[in-house]
Amino acid sequence: MNILFLNNSTANPITGGIQCVAYYLYKYFVSQGHHVVMLAWVKTVEDGNHDFVYMPDSNKQLSKANKCFLEELLDSNHIDIVLNHTCLEPYKSIVLKFIFNKGLTVVNIFHNSPFGMYGIRKYRKLLNIKSTLVKQIIDKTIRLGFYIKYGYLLHMQAKYCNKVVLLSDYFKKEYTFFAGRKYAYKLISIPNPLTVENVNLADKQNRILYVGRLSAQKGLNYLLEIWNQIEDKYPDWSLDIVGDGEEKANAENKIQQLGLKRCKLYGFQQPDPFYTRSKIFCMTSLFEGFGLVLIEAMNYKTVPLAFDSYPNVKDIIDNGKNGLLIPPFDVDHYANALSLLMDNPNLLEAMADEAKMKSKEYDLEIIGSRWEKLFEELLKK
Repeated sequence: MNILFLNNSTANPITGGIQCVAYYLYKYFVSQGHHVVMLAWVKTVEDGNHDFVYMPDSNKQLSKANKCFLEELLDSNHIDIVLNHTCLEPYKSIVLKFIFNKGLTVVNIFHNSPFGMYGIRKYRKLLNIKSTLVKQIIDKTIRLGFYIKYGYLLHMQAKYCNKVVLLSDYFKKEYTFFAGRKYAYKLISIPNPLTVENVNLADKQNRILYVGRLSAQKGLNYLLEIWNQIEDKYPDWSLDIVGDGEEKANAENKIQQLGLKRCKLYGFQQPDPFYTRSKIFCMTSLFEGFGLVLIEAMNYKTVPLAFDSYPNVKDIIDNGKNGLLIPPFDVDHYANALSLLMDNPNLLEAMADEAKMKSKEYDLEIIGSRWEKLFEELLKK
């Protein structure tokens, strides 16, 4: 089978997110004997891999140079299936019509929650409004605004493809709100695979971990407020924050303002050693598409806590069994949940064992085989 990946930027495990998932799916398909070409709009990492190629014109999707390049690339590699990872940048969907009309099988992957990206959950300050009714009105207004802005592009995504893959069945209603209900028959769900290799389950330390971008979406301010409530109560515990981003300076100021003593920002690092030594993992995101870091943490027997702030977090965390779900943005409840685990090592250990078992459901071989089955079904048609 000859597969073309269409990516926003260079697929690389170091960068995390969509490009990390794309990289491991690429590795899996190649290991199964498929020929895979990785086409990206921009080069962000020097890779030296001959399978990785780039659009000649990254600014204009349907320029003459891009059309000629695509024609040659698709024909010379005898591409059967195009796997499009660019759906979160809707304007790049314009190129799909050109590809689809060549008679190729096109599968789009929408790597996030549509209502998260295009609703009130995108804006932390609005979430702090106390009136539920007011928040509902604002949420619907924001969705309508994004529908006016992006609806025709998401409609184009759904029209010029054979399938749209979402990360959870929970997102089907959200996606059809923007793309149109008539495309509901094209929607399926396949979760992201676990992308951690060579796990080392060493002795755990009294450490709580955050891994992710330091962005407004990730709600890091909530985590710092939570840690401020319990830090003095647990002098033998510490909080490690791994990641970088536009909110780094604000996080540093917040740590200083609150006088936090055992909270350290490590910047961008390979997270594996941090997963290895940590007992608890904290997510405080306003929304997520999947939350791959939760699976990664569970694979290291690091018990996850997360706000119940996006629908498919329930696909990952079975509340009270392999982790804890907290009512959205309730800082006091979150602090109490952390205390519960820190005060009860037997409960923490039992949840860690369950978390490890849950993570196996997302092994790359299991998720990869689901993709292969989908491709085979589409090509038969």
